[in-house]
Amino acid sequence: MTVTIPEINSSTTSDQNLVELAGFHAYEQYKEDDVFEANGSSFIVHDDNFEEDSTGLDAMTVQNMNSGEYHVVYMGTDIHGKYGMEDLITNVNLLTPPVPEQLESADAYFSEMDTL
Repeated sequence: MTVTIPEINSSTTSDQNLVELAGFHAYEQYKEDDVFEANGSSFIVHDDNFEEDSTGLDAMTVQNMNSGEYHVVYMGTDIHGKYGMEDLITNVNLLTPPVPEQLESADAYFSEMDTL
């Protein structure tokens, strides 16, 4: 029996890079057109949405310069940010039925960036 291991497409963004984008680079709060490296891949920021949304939504849209892929990267809870209290309120509201306003803002941001 022969086992075939699929070849990993090195031109796509790896899970490791996605984790690093959300877990580290989002907190660097890069600005539009900033270029940075993550695990040997270069990324350029096409849009930034930091401390602009009163719901506490912080996000950026980046492009992997090697693969051309776009990624919307959301920052998690940032209690020290301008709208840190809104982040905490969203966390609590995740336990209740109405959709938190921050999640609606996140959906709207994604839809806006989906046109790239």
